[in-house]
Amino acid sequence: MILIKDLCKSFGNQLIFKNVDFCINKCGLYGIVGSSGSGKSTLLNIIFKNEAFNSGEVIVDGTMAMIYQNYELIDELNVLSNITLYRKNLYNLKSIINDLGLKPMLHHYPKELSGGQAQRVGIARALVCNPDIILCDEPCESLDIDNKIIVMDMLKKLSQDKIVIMVSHDRQIIDEYCDVIYTIENYNIKEDIRNNNLEMFIPKNMPLVKVDAKRIVRKTLQKKNIIFSICISLMMVILGILNIISKDYFALNESRDVLNINMLYVDADASYLLEENGIALALRPIISFEEMRYNDKNYAINIIPYIDNDLYPMPAANILYINNYLADMVNLTEGSQVILNYKSVNGNFEEMNYSVGKIIHEDCTIPQAYYNLDVILGEYDNIPINDEGATFLDYFNSQATRYQVNVGYDNIENNYRKYGDIAGIDFYNLVYDERIDNYTKQRPIKLMFDIASYCIYGIIVLIAILFNYRTNNKQLRCYGLLVNFGNEIKDIKKEHLKYKIISFSLIYLILNVWLFISLNILVIIEIILLLLVYIFTCQLGMKKFSNDKINIILKTSD
Repeated sequence: MILIKDLCKSFGNQLIFKNVDFCINKCGLYGIVGSSGSGKSTLLNIIFKNEAFNSGEVIVDGTMAMIYQNYELIDELNVLSNITLYRKNLYNLKSIINDLGLKPMLHHYPKELSGGQAQRVGIARALVCNPDIILCDEPCESLDIDNKIIVMDMLKKLSQDKIVIMVSHDRQIIDEYCDVIYTIENYNIKEDIRNNNLEMFIPKNMPLVKVDAKRIVRKTLQKKNIIFSICISLMMVILGILNIISKDYFALNESRDVLNINMLYVDADASYLLEENGIALALRPIISFEEMRYNDKNYAINIIPYIDNDLYPMPAANILYINNYLADMVNLTEGSQVILNYKSVNGNFEEMNYSVGKIIHEDCTIPQAYYNLDVILGEYDNIPINDEGATFLDYFNSQATRYQVNVGYDNIENNYRKYGDIAGIDFYNLVYDERIDNYTKQRPIKLMFDIASYCIYGIIVLIAILFNYRTNNKQLRCYGLLVNFGNEIKDIKKEHLKYKIISFSLIYLILNVWLFISLNILVIIEIILLLLVYIFTCQLGMKKFSNDKINIILKTSD
């Protein structure tokens, strides 16, 4: 039974119904007609509890099912699943499928159907519920003449022991099939009874078989969520690789794999400048080697005293250790004979013969050669220069213009800042200087690289937000159907969130686990932040899911 008392309904200032009263308590096929926008579908939605009203009372005794004007099929389910919604023991399932001509297309999907075929699927879905009341919004709108007859004959037959209410613009069908016609005009309803021999309606109130909401939620989300999760994860993998490359390639090289990495070298125009400028460093004078000659070619290289360490013994006299970069540059091997040119303290250029003893691997692109300074200074100490016992070593120490001191790698920059502006004195470490120079040159490129990475990350986050927004809105129609078939919205929301978050998180974290192993803090933060954004937007999107919101989505128009 359907009882409406003093019903009033308006949309804003637009009045639809005013003090409407009517009662349907007999079985039969009832038609609702009226001009466009008069409220035909609105009345149907009010009866189906998909539409609120301003005042009055609407009482419905009996189970209801709706045949929607827009079909409301679930794209991810085939025709058979759309009809059954994974329910069992449905009323006359095979008979209804055969009568509506749906058997050949049971395994097709909604996108493969014509409008008429989709409409018949929606009709079958309502009929297999065996409801007491069937509400039909333009059930024949997309059907050809033959199928119109099939559907109307079926509805007419069902109306013998049910209430069937139909909204249609096709007045011919209404006049031909309907037992009672309601015409909406002047905000009220006019009743036209065509058949006075209708049976009293006795509702069976058989509960609608609940659909397997969990299975449908997963089925509708599964494909798109997996594809999205994989795509986003791969994008994050690429972004993670870019960030790791940026960090490693553009980072300042701070490797200690260079023998003289801790040394600071000083060139002074005159030795007295050091004392005059108060340079408080334990400077040690060294030989001012200028270049190396090999096979009659001169090479400007960094020739410096060997730094004692635990890896290699101190080279013997006339033995030279060179790094791998110099060896490759000049094609030197162990045993190669070279000549080192140097400027003596008296201003003359002299030569020393050396044999390459070892080739040392260093993490730099500065050609370097190491000699034993102690051997040379020992020889200087054995050369007297006057009768007072002074030696050439004393003269060398007083006249030297090149020095070295071990300040530690981390203190080189501090000494640059402290002494770098003194005129006539040059502080340097060629390896350190090369690294700073390379890092400075790469900074603009790194900046552009980082900006591009952040933009890509922003796009990924935006895609995640838009994906959640679109899928949430699309799922709303599907979930509306589940609610109308007896499922609780809170259970649907719970299943929706659980599946989306768990499935995405598992795929996302598994595909990105190696980025966690990389221990790149920025990459790890980006991965976790995106996951939190995804979870937050999932929950935010579901907060608006309510019965009222779903009902608005599922409403049909007049």
